[in-house]
Amino acid sequence: MKQLSIVLIVFCTFFTQFAQKGLDLEPSPVDSVIPNTRFDAVGEAKQILNKVCSQYESYESMKVDFIVNTEKGNTKNSDTIVGTVQGKKYRLSMKEREIACDGKTVYYYNKEKKELTKSKKIPVEIHAVYPQKMLRSFENEFDCYFNGEASFNGQIIQRLEFIPRAFDQNIIKINVFIDRQSSQILRVSRMDKDGTQYTIDFRNVQFDLEVNPKLFVIEIS
Repeated sequence: MKQLSIVLIVFCTFFTQFAQKGLDLEPSPVDSVIPNTRFDAVGEAKQILNKVCSQYESYESMKVDFIVNTEKGNTKNSDTIVGTVQGKKYRLSMKEREIACDGKTVYYYNKEKKELTKSKKIPVEIHAVYPQKMLRSFENEFDCYFNGEASFNGQIIQRLEFIPRAFDQNIIKINVFIDRQSSQILRVSRMDKDGTQYTIDFRNVQFDLEVNPKLFVIEIS
């Protein structure tokens, strides 16, 4: 169950702990355009998953706005996390925090307290910043199905549905929405037994851009 802990961290501990309250975002239409019928297309799901992972592995660098939403009942929390990745190096920019890694050292900066801490331990939570690692972590503990596709504004959207193998898990399912043409992830959503829903939308995605190495180091005077 080690990989399951990674999945839980990705959706609960890592992203949502940094989400700020009160940001009203327009919802993505992807949930409403996919037919809610599961197909026994395990082989096709595997092909799609491998294609998406290979696509992300081919990029030398990536920059993306992660729109993080948490909803339970009438309570909604949202925030935007700007992530930049180049190999083992990454930078996450949030309203109150900055996290960076130059491949050897992880930097944590609290903007409000103006405190900088460093660590040599690379957190497993960072799987969320690498889409291919996130999908592979799902694959290790969940059964993956291809759950159909639909058209929205001329864009064909595919859905992969991950169902937990262990019935005692808190997670009901994880859905991954993919642009069929580009093999890029549009949204990852998770539903828990207690009614909590988590979503991560991928917006303003850029690939193979030139990145200043100084971006992955945080220094304060």
